[in-house]
Amino acid sequence: MKIILITLVFLFSCFESYCEWKFIHRQSNGNNIYLNFQSVKFKNGLVYWSELVNFDEQIAGIMSMSVNMVGNCKKFYQRSVKFDYFSKHFGKEFVNSSSNKGKKWVIIDPKSPQYQILKKICKSYKN
Repeated sequence: MKIILITLVFLFSCFESYCEWKFIHRQSNGNNIYLNFQSVKFKNGLVYWSELVNFDEQIAGIMSMSVNMVGNCKKFYQRSVKFDYFSKHFGKEFVNSSSNKGKKWVIIDPKSPQYQILKKICKSYKN
């Protein structure tokens, strides 16, 4: 009975934590990028989503970071809105956050992985 209970607790915690993160890209530096498809929202011609970066190596005590993003599917530009930093992979053990106020929009290079990510988001979730 204990084994069943432990298994159920593990499965439930998996669904509540990082199971919504789907792997989408491995950067050349070894960091893995994940996308939370459940976070994708369209509003006023813009698309909003969350990405998670699991760092290959610890950076100042940080092993992962989630980034709230906003993009334009017609002009293919984007900007980051908010960063949350964690001491463990998959957004575990919150450390700090920062916002990206005042940052300009970035036009995405069509050859970049980020362009492919935005293209996939826009194609899959366009109304």
